[in-house]
Amino acid sequence: MVKPNWDTEELIEHWTLLPQELELVENKVGGNKIGFALLLKYFQIFASFPNHCSSIPGIIISYIASQLNVTESAYSDYDFRGRSARVYRAEIRNLFDFRVATVTDSEQMSNWLILEILPNEQRFETIWEIVSQRWRELQIEPPTKLQVERLIKSAVYQYEADFCSSTLKKLTPSIIEQIDILLSTENTEETDDDESASQSSKKFIMSDFAFLKTDPGAVGLDSFLTEIKKLKLIRAVDLPPDLFTGISEKLLKTYRNRASTESPYDLRRHKDSIRYTLMAAFCIQRAQEVTDSLIEILTTIIKRIDNRAEKRINQELIE
Repeated sequence: MVKPNWDTEELIEHWTLLPQELELVENKVGGNKIGFALLLKYFQIFASFPNHCSSIPGIIISYIASQLNVTESAYSDYDFRGRSARVYRAEIRNLFDFRVATVTDSEQMSNWLILEILPNEQRFETIWEIVSQRWRELQIEPPTKLQVERLIKSAVYQYEADFCSSTLKKLTPSIIEQIDILLSTENTEETDDDESASQSSKKFIMSDFAFLKTDPGAVGLDSFLTEIKKLKLIRAVDLPPDLFTGISEKLLKTYRNRASTESPYDLRRHKDSIRYTLMAAFCIQRAQEVTDSLIEILTTIIKRIDNRAEKRINQELIE
Protein backbone atom coordinates (compact mmCIF):
# COMPACT_ATOMS: atom_id res chain seq x y z
CA MET A 1 0.00 0.00 0.00
CA VAL A 2 1.29 3.44 -0.91
CA LYS A 3 1.71 5.66 2.12
CA PRO A 4 -0.09 9.02 1.81
CA ASN A 5 2.84 11.24 2.81
CA TRP A 6 6.17 11.46 1.01
CA ASP A 7 8.90 13.98 1.79
CA THR A 8 11.03 15.60 -0.90
CA GLU A 9 13.97 13.21 -0.50
CA GLU A 10 11.69 10.17 -0.83
CA LEU A 11 10.01 11.58 -3.93
CA ILE A 12 13.36 12.21 -5.56
CA GLU A 13 14.71 8.77 -4.63
CA HIS A 14 11.69 6.68 -5.64
CA TRP A 15 9.63 8.67 -8.13
CA THR A 16 12.19 10.43 -10.34
CA LEU A 17 12.00 9.38 -13.98
CA LEU A 18 15.40 8.38 -15.33
CA PRO A 19 16.44 9.40 -18.87
CA GLN A 20 15.66 5.97 -20.35
CA GLU A 21 12.29 5.99 -18.60
CA LEU A 22 11.50 9.44 -20.00
CA GLU A 23 12.17 8.07 -23.46
CA LEU A 24 9.51 5.40 -22.92
CA VAL A 25 7.04 8.05 -21.76
CA GLU A 26 7.66 10.62 -24.52
CA ASN A 27 5.83 8.68 -27.24
CA LYS A 28 2.65 8.66 -25.15
CA VAL A 29 -0.02 11.34 -25.58
CA GLY A 30 -2.19 13.32 -23.12
CA GLY A 31 -3.37 11.48 -20.03
CA ASN A 32 -1.65 8.33 -21.27
CA LYS A 33 1.72 9.98 -20.70
CA ILE A 34 1.27 10.58 -16.97
CA GLY A 35 -0.71 7.35 -16.61
CA PHE A 36 2.11 5.28 -18.11
CA ALA A 37 4.76 7.08 -16.02
CA LEU A 38 2.85 6.41 -12.79
CA LEU A 39 2.28 2.75 -13.66
CA LEU A 40 5.96 2.38 -14.53
CA LYS A 41 7.31 3.88 -11.28
CA TYR A 42 4.65 2.21 -9.15
CA PHE A 43 5.53 -1.21 -10.54
CA GLN A 44 9.23 -0.49 -10.14
CA ILE A 45 8.71 0.17 -6.43
CA PHE A 46 5.98 -2.30 -5.46
CA ALA A 47 6.22 -5.02 -8.15
CA SER A 48 2.47 -4.64 -8.71
CA PHE A 49 0.04 -2.15 -10.21
CA PRO A 50 -2.37 0.19 -8.39
CA ASN A 51 -5.94 -1.05 -8.27
CA HIS A 52 -7.45 2.39 -8.78
CA CYS A 53 -6.42 5.92 -9.71
CA SER A 54 -7.13 7.00 -6.11
CA SER A 55 -4.47 4.57 -4.89
CA ILE A 56 -1.75 7.11 -5.76
CA PRO A 57 -1.42 10.17 -3.48
CA GLY A 58 -1.74 13.63 -5.04
CA ILE A 59 1.81 14.63 -4.07
CA ILE A 60 3.19 11.84 -6.26
CA ILE A 61 0.93 12.77 -9.17
CA SER A 62 2.09 16.39 -8.87
CA TYR A 63 5.76 15.35 -8.81
CA ILE A 64 5.44 13.12 -11.88
CA ALA A 65 3.43 15.78 -13.74
CA SER A 66 6.13 18.39 -13.10
CA GLN A 67 8.76 16.09 -14.64
CA LEU A 68 6.62 15.57 -17.77
CA ASN A 69 5.60 19.23 -18.07
CA VAL A 70 1.92 18.31 -18.06
CA THR A 71 -0.93 19.42 -15.83
CA GLU A 72 -2.12 17.26 -12.97
CA SER A 73 -5.62 17.36 -14.44
CA ALA A 74 -4.37 15.18 -17.31
CA TYR A 75 -4.22 12.31 -14.81
CA SER A 76 -7.98 12.47 -14.29
CA ASP A 77 -8.42 11.64 -17.97
CA TYR A 78 -6.51 8.39 -17.65
CA ASP A 79 -8.59 5.20 -17.43
CA PHE A 80 -6.83 2.60 -15.28
CA ARG A 81 -9.15 -0.11 -16.58
CA GLY A 82 -9.08 0.92 -20.20
CA ARG A 83 -7.47 -0.74 -23.18
CA SER A 84 -4.36 1.47 -23.12
CA ALA A 85 -3.81 0.67 -19.43
CA ARG A 86 -3.89 -3.07 -20.18
CA VAL A 87 -1.40 -2.58 -23.02
CA TYR A 88 0.89 -0.48 -20.80
CA ARG A 89 0.79 -3.04 -18.01
CA ALA A 90 1.89 -5.77 -20.41
CA GLU A 91 4.65 -3.49 -21.73
CA ILE A 92 5.91 -2.75 -18.22
CA ARG A 93 5.83 -6.43 -17.23
CA ASN A 94 7.95 -7.27 -20.25
CA LEU A 95 10.30 -4.43 -19.39
CA PHE A 96 10.97 -5.93 -15.92
CA ASP A 97 10.67 -9.55 -17.13
CA PHE A 98 7.60 -10.24 -14.97
CA ARG A 99 4.49 -12.29 -15.70
CA VAL A 100 0.97 -12.45 -14.30
CA ALA A 101 0.31 -14.94 -11.49
CA THR A 102 -1.65 -18.05 -12.44
CA VAL A 103 -3.82 -20.37 -10.37
CA THR A 104 -0.88 -22.77 -10.21
CA ASP A 105 1.36 -20.01 -8.90
CA SER A 106 -1.11 -19.27 -6.12
CA GLU A 107 -1.31 -22.96 -5.19
CA GLN A 108 2.48 -23.19 -5.08
CA MET A 109 2.65 -20.04 -2.97
CA SER A 110 0.15 -21.55 -0.52
CA ASN A 111 2.15 -24.79 -0.28
CA TRP A 112 5.37 -22.79 0.23
CA LEU A 113 3.77 -20.85 3.07
CA ILE A 114 2.59 -24.04 4.78
CA LEU A 115 5.98 -25.76 4.50
CA GLU A 116 8.43 -22.91 4.98
CA ILE A 117 6.85 -19.91 6.69
CA LEU A 118 3.88 -20.82 8.86
CA PRO A 119 5.84 -23.21 11.14
CA ASN A 120 7.67 -20.10 12.37
CA GLU A 121 5.40 -17.14 11.68
CA GLN A 122 1.68 -16.59 12.24
CA ARG A 123 1.23 -12.81 12.21
CA PHE A 124 -0.80 -11.75 9.20
CA GLU A 125 1.04 -8.48 8.52
CA THR A 126 4.43 -10.19 8.56
CA ILE A 127 3.20 -13.02 6.35
CA TRP A 128 1.82 -10.44 3.90
CA GLU A 129 5.25 -8.79 3.62
CA ILE A 130 6.93 -12.18 3.14
CA VAL A 131 4.47 -13.15 0.41
CA SER A 132 4.91 -9.80 -1.35
CA GLN A 133 8.67 -10.25 -1.34
CA ARG A 134 8.31 -13.81 -2.60
CA TRP A 135 6.22 -12.69 -5.58
CA ARG A 136 8.92 -10.12 -6.40
CA GLU A 137 11.72 -12.69 -6.16
CA LEU A 138 9.82 -15.00 -8.51
CA GLN A 139 9.19 -12.02 -10.85
CA ILE A 140 5.46 -12.64 -10.76
CA GLU A 141 2.83 -9.92 -10.57
CA PRO A 142 0.65 -11.01 -7.63
CA PRO A 143 -3.14 -11.45 -7.78
CA THR A 144 -5.40 -8.75 -6.37
CA LYS A 145 -5.12 -7.70 -2.74
CA LEU A 146 -8.33 -9.55 -1.88
CA GLN A 147 -7.09 -12.73 -3.54
CA VAL A 148 -3.76 -12.57 -1.68
CA GLU A 149 -5.61 -12.09 1.63
CA ARG A 150 -7.71 -15.16 0.89
CA LEU A 151 -4.61 -17.13 -0.07
CA ILE A 152 -2.86 -16.30 3.21
CA LYS A 153 -5.92 -16.99 5.37
CA SER A 154 -6.53 -20.28 3.57
CA ALA A 155 -2.91 -21.37 4.04
CA VAL A 156 -2.99 -20.45 7.75
CA TYR A 157 -6.25 -22.36 8.21
CA GLN A 158 -4.88 -25.42 6.42
CA TYR A 159 -1.61 -25.37 8.37
CA GLU A 160 -3.40 -25.03 11.70
CA ALA A 161 -5.83 -27.81 10.82
CA ASP A 162 -3.00 -30.18 9.90
CA PHE A 163 -0.85 -29.22 12.90
CA CYS A 164 -3.67 -29.54 15.43
CA SER A 165 -4.89 -32.81 13.95
CA SER A 166 -1.37 -34.23 14.12
CA THR A 167 -1.01 -33.09 17.74
CA LEU A 168 -4.32 -34.59 18.81
CA LYS A 169 -3.31 -37.99 17.43
CA LYS A 170 -0.31 -37.99 19.81
CA LEU A 171 -2.43 -37.43 22.92
CA THR A 172 -3.70 -40.42 24.91
CA PRO A 173 -7.22 -40.59 26.40
CA SER A 174 -5.63 -40.09 29.83
CA ILE A 175 -3.97 -36.84 28.73
CA ILE A 176 -7.21 -35.59 27.20
CA GLU A 177 -9.05 -36.37 30.44
CA GLN A 178 -6.50 -34.44 32.51
CA ILE A 179 -6.78 -31.41 30.20
CA ASP A 180 -10.56 -31.52 30.57
CA ILE A 181 -10.09 -31.48 34.34
CA LEU A 182 -7.93 -28.35 34.06
CA LEU A 183 -10.72 -26.62 32.11
CA SER A 184 -13.53 -27.74 34.40
CA THR A 185 -15.38 -24.97 36.24
CA GLU A 186 -17.98 -27.17 37.92
CA ASN A 187 -17.82 -28.74 41.34
CA THR A 188 -20.13 -31.60 42.24
CA GLU A 189 -21.16 -31.79 45.89
CA GLU A 190 -23.44 -34.30 47.53
CA THR A 191 -26.48 -32.75 49.28
CA ASP A 192 -28.30 -34.02 52.38
CA ASP A 193 -31.75 -32.77 51.43
CA ASP A 194 -34.45 -35.43 51.46
CA GLU A 195 -35.21 -35.85 47.78
CA SER A 196 -31.84 -34.68 46.51
CA ALA A 197 -29.77 -36.75 48.89
CA SER A 198 -28.79 -39.08 46.10
CA GLN A 199 -28.34 -36.35 43.52
CA SER A 200 -25.52 -33.92 42.84
CA SER A 201 -25.79 -30.16 42.74
CA LYS A 202 -23.33 -28.17 40.68
CA LYS A 203 -21.73 -24.85 41.45
CA PHE A 204 -19.13 -22.91 39.52
CA ILE A 205 -15.58 -22.70 40.84
CA MET A 206 -12.32 -21.27 39.53
CA SER A 207 -10.80 -23.75 37.11
CA ASP A 208 -7.31 -25.14 37.54
CA PHE A 209 -6.54 -23.53 34.20
CA ALA A 210 -7.39 -20.09 35.63
CA PHE A 211 -5.23 -20.89 38.66
CA LEU A 212 -2.31 -21.81 36.41
CA LYS A 213 -2.49 -18.38 34.77
CA THR A 214 -2.14 -16.47 38.07
CA ASP A 215 1.06 -14.66 39.09
CA PRO A 216 3.14 -16.13 41.94
CA GLY A 217 2.66 -13.05 44.13
CA ALA A 218 5.06 -11.74 46.75
CA VAL A 219 8.19 -13.82 47.27
CA GLY A 220 7.88 -16.10 50.25
CA LEU A 221 7.06 -19.61 51.37
CA ASP A 222 3.40 -19.27 50.30
CA SER A 223 4.30 -18.25 46.76
CA PHE A 224 6.87 -21.07 46.61
CA LEU A 225 4.26 -23.64 47.61
CA THR A 226 1.74 -22.12 45.20
CA GLU A 227 4.13 -22.50 42.27
CA ILE A 228 4.87 -26.10 43.28
CA LYS A 229 1.13 -26.80 43.23
CA LYS A 230 0.92 -25.36 39.69
CA LEU A 231 3.81 -27.52 38.54
CA LYS A 232 2.14 -30.63 39.99
CA LEU A 233 -1.09 -29.84 38.11
CA ILE A 234 0.79 -29.52 34.82
CA ARG A 235 2.84 -32.66 35.40
CA ALA A 236 -0.35 -34.58 36.14
CA VAL A 237 -1.33 -34.05 32.52
CA ASP A 238 1.75 -36.12 31.63
CA LEU A 239 2.37 -34.66 28.17
CA PRO A 240 4.99 -36.57 26.14
CA PRO A 241 8.31 -34.67 26.12
CA ASP A 242 8.64 -35.04 22.34
CA LEU A 243 5.12 -33.77 21.58
CA PHE A 244 6.32 -30.64 19.80
CA THR A 245 9.69 -31.82 18.56
CA GLY A 246 10.67 -29.85 15.46
CA ILE A 247 8.12 -27.10 16.17
CA SER A 248 9.58 -23.63 16.69
CA GLU A 249 9.40 -21.94 20.09
CA LYS A 250 7.89 -18.92 18.37
CA LEU A 251 4.92 -20.94 17.12
CA LEU A 252 4.43 -22.64 20.50
CA LYS A 253 4.44 -19.23 22.16
CA THR A 254 1.76 -18.06 19.73
CA TYR A 255 -0.50 -20.99 20.66
CA ARG A 256 0.30 -20.59 24.35
CA ASN A 257 -0.67 -16.92 24.22
CA ARG A 258 -3.88 -17.74 22.39
CA ALA A 259 -4.83 -20.17 25.13
CA SER A 260 -3.96 -17.64 27.85
CA THR A 261 -6.32 -15.02 26.45
CA GLU A 262 -9.30 -17.38 26.39
CA SER A 263 -11.58 -18.55 29.18
CA PRO A 264 -12.27 -22.26 29.84
CA TYR A 265 -15.68 -21.76 28.22
CA ASP A 266 -14.11 -20.31 25.05
CA LEU A 267 -11.58 -23.12 24.86
CA ARG A 268 -14.26 -25.78 25.24
CA ARG A 269 -16.08 -24.30 22.25
CA HIS A 270 -13.15 -25.05 19.93
CA LYS A 271 -12.88 -28.24 17.93
CA ASP A 272 -11.12 -30.99 19.86
CA SER A 273 -7.96 -30.74 17.78
CA ILE A 274 -7.62 -26.99 18.35
CA ARG A 275 -8.60 -27.07 22.04
CA TYR A 276 -6.14 -29.78 23.05
CA THR A 277 -3.32 -28.36 20.93
CA LEU A 278 -3.73 -24.92 22.53
CA MET A 279 -3.81 -26.45 26.00
CA ALA A 280 -0.82 -28.70 25.32
CA ALA A 281 1.23 -25.72 24.14
CA PHE A 282 0.10 -23.74 27.18
CA CYS A 283 1.02 -26.51 29.63
CA ILE A 284 4.46 -27.12 28.14
CA GLN A 285 5.43 -23.46 28.09
CA ARG A 286 3.76 -22.68 31.42
CA ALA A 287 5.68 -25.53 33.06
CA GLN A 288 8.94 -23.87 31.99
CA GLU A 289 7.73 -20.49 33.23
CA VAL A 290 6.69 -21.90 36.61
CA THR A 291 10.01 -23.73 36.93
CA ASP A 292 11.88 -20.49 36.25
CA SER A 293 9.66 -18.74 38.78
CA LEU A 294 10.42 -21.40 41.40
CA ILE A 295 14.15 -20.99 40.85
CA GLU A 296 13.85 -17.23 41.18
CA ILE A 297 11.74 -17.47 44.36
CA LEU A 298 14.08 -20.03 45.90
CA THR A 299 17.14 -17.94 45.07
CA THR A 300 15.54 -14.86 46.63
CA ILE A 301 14.57 -16.79 49.76
CA ILE A 302 18.10 -18.17 50.13
CA LYS A 303 19.55 -14.68 49.76
CA ARG A 304 17.18 -13.38 52.43
CA ILE A 305 18.14 -16.19 54.80
CA ASP A 306 21.81 -15.52 54.10
CA ASN A 307 21.38 -11.78 54.73
CA ARG A 308 19.48 -12.40 57.98
CA ALA A 309 22.09 -14.88 59.17
CA GLU A 310 24.87 -12.44 58.38
CA LYS A 311 23.07 -9.64 60.26
CA ARG A 312 22.54 -11.93 63.25
CA ILE A 313 26.20 -12.93 63.32
CA ASN A 314 27.29 -9.30 63.03
CA GLN A 315 24.90 -8.35 65.85
CA GLU A 316 26.28 -11.12 68.07
CA LEU A 317 29.84 -9.99 67.36
CA ILE A 318 28.93 -6.42 68.20
CA GLU A 319 27.28 -7.50 71.44
